[in-house]
Amino acid sequence: MARPPEKLAQSLEILRDLQTAEGAGAIRARDLSRTHRERLLRNGFPAGSHQGLVYPKPPGRSEGR
Repeated sequence: MARPPEKLAQSLEILRDLQTAEGAGAIRARDLSRTHRERLLRNGFPAGSHQGLVYPKPPGRSEGR
């Protein structure tokens, strides 16, 4: 069974692949499984979602620019 850091790494790899394929913008929420989306959200990676899109951000970065 994978440890939590390994699971997060797997979710981050999927997010990276989607960002590369989608041009590093917003990602359709349906392209990420619920498990990966919730795991990334718990660890501060996506800024949130709006109308079916997920907006990735580095952890610790505020949402206001």
